[in-house]
Amino acid sequence: MIDPIFIKIFIISFIIVLISEFVNSYKLRKKHAVRREVTPGERIQQLISKLSSSSQEIDAIIKDVVQDIKRRQTVLEELKARHHTLFQKEEELSKRVQVLNDLPLEAAKYFQQINEQTLQQMEKKRARRDILMFVLGIVVTNVIAILLRVFEVR
Repeated sequence: MIDPIFIKIFIISFIIVLISEFVNSYKLRKKHAVRREVTPGERIQQLISKLSSSSQEIDAIIKDVVQDIKRRQTVLEELKARHHTLFQKEEELSKRVQVLNDLPLEAAKYFQQINEQTLQQMEKKRARRDILMFVLGIVVTNVIAILLRVFEVR
């Protein structure tokens, strides 16, 4: 025979399951009832408002894309202009190199000698200037020292 406690537990569990199923079905009915309460006109209005907000978001995105494209186009034009300038400089430099390659070796040596002579003359002028400044510094210092002794300034 089955123990009466097991029967009581079985009955209590069965009642609990029935109550939980009733609560779940009630929630589902209520949820469906809320959905059914929206009229088709209201539903269309909701969809139109969602569509309108989506359209505004798409417009903002398109504006951003257009601005990005314009910025990239500006950068591309700047790069093209820079490329053109560099290409012209390259052509000019290649012409100079060609002229130097065509120059006889004796002429290049002559230009080198002229440059060396010019540099030597500049260095001599600098040396003369430095010596003159040194001598003038000594003279001015001695003159000041003599004047200070004459006027006895201590």
